[in-house]
Amino acid sequence: MRSRFSGLALLFFMCLSTPLNAGMPLIFDDGDKVKDIIAKLQAAMGSLIQQAGGETRLTMTHGYQLSQAMISNLAAQYSDSLDLTFRQLDSQQRKGFDDFRVLINQNQRWVHGDIQEGLRTVQDLNVVINNLAISSSRPIVTRFAPTYISPASASDTVLVEVSGFHLYDALSSKRPSLRIEQKEYTADGATDNVVSFNIPRESVHVSSDRLQYVTFDLTLYQNTSNWVVSFFHKKYEPTHYSLMFAVLPENLGSYSVATKTMVDRREEIDFNSPSITVNAPSDGGHSSEPPHTYVPYDGYVFDVNTVSAVYEQKLGWYKGQRDNRYNHGQCVMTNVLPTSVTIQVSADTRAKEDAARTVCHVFGKQYKVKTEPQTEISSTAPLKWGDETHFDLHENASQVINVKLFGNVEYEVSASEPRDLPFLKLEPSSRDKVYFLRPQREWGPK
Repeated sequence: MRSRFSGLALLFFMCLSTPLNAGMPLIFDDGDKVKDIIAKLQAAMGSLIQQAGGETRLTMTHGYQLSQAMISNLAAQYSDSLDLTFRQLDSQQRKGFDDFRVLINQNQRWVHGDIQEGLRTVQDLNVVINNLAISSSRPIVTRFAPTYISPASASDTVLVEVSGFHLYDALSSKRPSLRIEQKEYTADGATDNVVSFNIPRESVHVSSDRLQYVTFDLTLYQNTSNWVVSFFHKKYEPTHYSLMFAVLPENLGSYSVATKTMVDRREEIDFNSPSITVNAPSDGGHSSEPPHTYVPYDGYVFDVNTVSAVYEQKLGWYKGQRDNRYNHGQCVMTNVLPTSVTIQVSADTRAKEDAARTVCHVFGKQYKVKTEPQTEISSTAPLKWGDETHFDLHENASQVINVKLFGNVEYEVSASEPRDLPFLKLEPSSRDKVYFLRPQREWGPK
């Protein structure tokens, strides 16, 4: 019987890497044998775990535990009837399988992140398991702890507690045992409803930064003698269960902080006015253009420190000979404001034999100020079990903490609010103007 059940337990964990088609409902046929039905349940549960995102998988670990407990209970209850078909089961037995099938189909919502629906399903699983216990004389596992096995650095031992019904008969010479790979441990405490084991932490392998699932094989002993024979001599047969746990890695994770502020950026372009040409008559006269006023482009203003009159030409002639000294005209900025500039251009010979030409334009910088968001991301810092850390809060800034747990579970949290994440408490302190990140320090069965 052990080999038959162990094969089914093994199939469950093989299905973690070979999921069923996502979204396909689980269906039982009348001709399905009990062992095939249990295998379908295991495969469907494995598929859910495989498809679940990191956050969902982390949050719903207890639900996965209860599901595996239910599968183990069904395998134990029907260990002598694995070849019966679904049609051959009585109505109460079929209802037990159907209830669990419906719950697994509902659990597809877990995959899409409907955590609250998943948590309600966990409560329904408790009801199904307890209903199974009422009608059974075999050992029934209703829950086991811890859900998460603490990091190796937190404790030297792991207290495993299994709760249920008919777990141990005080008259039995055989105590419950727990096998972890090739090592077997005998229960330190055992009653009808609770069995406990103190396991060396070193016997449980751990990843450096990823959450891992492991399975322990629990062996309970059931009195299989009828009540008449049992009065004189009791015969105990082993019943086997597969218990699934999540093992926390040695590194909790990491975080970085994105700080967004609004900054003024200056957008600057050149301004060049059209050229202004003034010719002085050759009779010794003076000539000037009316003042020319210019405004910047729409939305811009002049940088008054850069505005100037630029000579393009300043030409003079004396008795028909080129001599620029005889042009006494000028280009003068008569008004320089951020919103407008004015230039006066003139040409002047001061002698009848002279001629002159002045060509000028206005040059300057015009700019506008745009307020834009600027985001600075801090370097990534580690989150260590039991070690509190913090960062400074900035006024007039929006800050977001990017937390990554176990290498692949990511959260974004506003630094303006507190938040409780799995194994990590986040809390701002307005008094100290810092934000605290407090990884879990204490451990116990959960």
